[in-house]
Amino acid sequence: GAFLGAFAYSGAGGNLNLSQSYYIKEKGLGMGKYGIGIKALFSSQRPHRIDGSFFTLSGSNLSRWARWWRLVCTEHAIVFWGIGLFTILMLSLLSMATAYGTSTSGGLNFFFTEATMIGNSTYPWVGSLFALVGALMLFTTQLGVLESASRIIAENLLLLKYRHNEEVHASKMFYIVLWSELAFSVVFLFTGATEPRAILTLGAILNAAAMMIAFILIFLLNTKALPRLIRPNFIRRFALLLAFSFFAYFVTQTIKGAL
Repeated sequence: GAFLGAFAYSGAGGNLNLSQSYYIKEKGLGMGKYGIGIKALFSSQRPHRIDGSFFTLSGSNLSRWARWWRLVCTEHAIVFWGIGLFTILMLSLLSMATAYGTSTSGGLNFFFTEATMIGNSTYPWVGSLFALVGALMLFTTQLGVLESASRIIAENLLLLKYRHNEEVHASKMFYIVLWSELAFSVVFLFTGATEPRAILTLGAILNAAAMMIAFILIFLLNTKALPRLIRPNFIRRFALLLAFSFFAYFVTQTIKGAL
């Protein structure tokens, strides 16, 4: 149960997956070259459409689409599932080999205990290096979530009053949302929230709730808006509904536990 709960609340990965298309546009990869990414804060900003367009469903275009889709799936399998799973297993193995069975008060104390034991087993600087790398991992994860969430929120705010073929300043809205989130974070910390683990847990729960909603929206988008020839197959649609149910269950249990 604890493992499944932790899995459900690992919302950072889901959040970043939702924003993957933004980074594809930034790099101009594949069909991303037809989109316009977020520009630097002080660069020239020009308005552009954000509603996208469909390609002609010809044989050659569908063939290119199939190759592009295979490439995306392969990249995702290697980076997200392959490297992600390997990293999780290695960190779990390291924790098992060093700090398993030790008594800690929870929170980040376990992490610091692990760093200390690594230093005692090897060299002190190795333990310090482990703590530094761990801190950087947490920092970059939260930084990535902050940026990706800002992209998603900014585009959704623009879509609230968006009219077809309208040109908008997506970059400006992105920076407004980003700096608003940063300002809120500063205010939140100054209210007395000092336990990083509690803050991270709260963020993970909110991410899980967001993913619960996102899965059902992705399902509707893929089954209603896309042409039939490029809609996902039954297995993928079933996986989306299963993922929605999975997140919905744990979000519901969390709400019940808080009441």
